[in-house]
Amino acid sequence: MTTLEPKSGGQYPRNGVNIPGICSYKGSFAAMRATEFNQILTPLLNMKISSGNIRSISFDMKGNDSGNWGDFRFDYDDFKIELLSGLSGGKRKKKGIVSFFVNTFVINDSNPDANGIYHVGKVNYKRVPEYSHFKSIWKSLQEGIQQCVGM
Repeated sequence: MTTLEPKSGGQYPRNGVNIPGICSYKGSFAAMRATEFNQILTPLLNMKISSGNIRSISFDMKGNDSGNWGDFRFDYDDFKIELLSGLSGGKRKKKGIVSFFVNTFVINDSNPDANGIYHVGKVNYKRVPEYSHFKSIWKSLQEGIQQCVGM
C-alpha cells in the first residue's frame, strides 16, 4: 500500500477584520498510482479507477459562505475508470458498456491530452447552503478533477 503524503495548508480567518466566511486552501500530491484514490472515490461517486499514473496534483482555492473558486492542476496518464452500480447486497457491479464508452469517447486518458493540450480546472463552485464547509471543499475539488479529465 502506498502512503499518500499530501502537502496542504489553509487560512480560515473568522474575526471582525475579515469578510465573514472567507477562507483559502491549497494542497499538492506527488507521483502515485491513481488507484490509491479508490477507497475515497468508490463510496462517494460509484466509480473506481482501473488504471492511471498520477504525476502530480495541485490546487489553490479561495472561498467564502457563497462558494469556492481557484485553479486545480492534475497531471496524469493511462487513466481509465469503471463506473459502478449503487450498493446492492453489499456489492457494486461494473457498468461495462457505459465504462467503455466513457473511457473511449468522454474522458481524457492523459493530461496533457493526445493533442498536447494541458487542461487546468478553473473551479467556480457555488455552495449549497445545506452542505458543510468540508463537503463544499470536496465538491469544489471534484469540479476541478472533472474539468481536467474532460467530464
